[in-house]
Amino acid sequence: MEDAREIFGADRLMYGSDWPIAELAGGHRRVHDALTELTSSWTDGERDAVFSGTATTFYRIPDPTERTSA
Repeated sequence: MEDAREIFGADRLMYGSDWPIAELAGGHRRVHDALTELTSSWTDGERDAVFSGTATTFYRIPDPTERTSA
C-alpha cells in the first residue's frame, strides 16, 4: 500500500470489492477493515480518495448534494 501510494499517489488508487475472493479471506467487512487499518496513518484526504474520491472522479458520479438546474 505504501509503495502504491508513493508511486501513484492516493488520488490514483481506489478500493474495490473482489467478491467472491473476499469471502475466502473472511468476508467483505474483514477486507474493508484491513484496508482501513493499512491506511490509518494516511491523511483524511488520502483515505477519502481511496475509499470514494478516485472512483467518483473516474466514473463521473455526480455529487448528490449538488443540485442541477432544469
